[in-house]
Amino acid sequence: MQIHQCLRDSDRQRRVDHAHSQLAEMEKDPQYLKNLIFSDEAHFFLHGSVNTHNFRYWSQMNPLWFHEKPLHSPRITVWAGIGYHGVVGPFFFQENINGTNYLEMLQQKVLPVIQQWADFNSLVFMQDGAPPHWSVAVRNFLSDTFPNRWMGRGSPTFPWPPYSPDLTPCDFFCGVG
Repeated sequence: MQIHQCLRDSDRQRRVDHAHSQLAEMEKDPQYLKNLIFSDEAHFFLHGSVNTHNFRYWSQMNPLWFHEKPLHSPRITVWAGIGYHGVVGPFFFQENINGTNYLEMLQQKVLPVIQQWADFNSLVFMQDGAPPHWSVAVRNFLSDTFPNRWMGRGSPTFPWPPYSPDLTPCDFFCGVG
């Protein structure tokens, strides 16, 4: 069994439009990909499983196999960012992430690191559409810190397409996502 998010017809077109806008940015600026900072978070549960957002179970030997887990296991959330200039984080949250503690992490932990990176004024910060990222305070901070250079839900320049898979380098190289 695979779980999929339902896409409306307009969602599909917005995803295609986003892909075209990213290709246009790469054509306009050959350094564009070097200036992207991808970010994501993942939940790690004390009973040993990781959120199954990007994972599927499949068994050739026993197609009826299933994985059972407790309904409410204690967890820790890990956030990391990765870009051409390096990795920022990981940062750990034992509590649920909300707009307030996410903004605090961006201001106090992420920004001081990436401000030291070469070409800070050209960096494009990418985040997905998770609810903490949608906070007005977070969007205002990103608009002030990365004017016309942040990607995410509510971005005036690079809006995050609905229900997009966040197949970022974080998913493949940081073990986050």
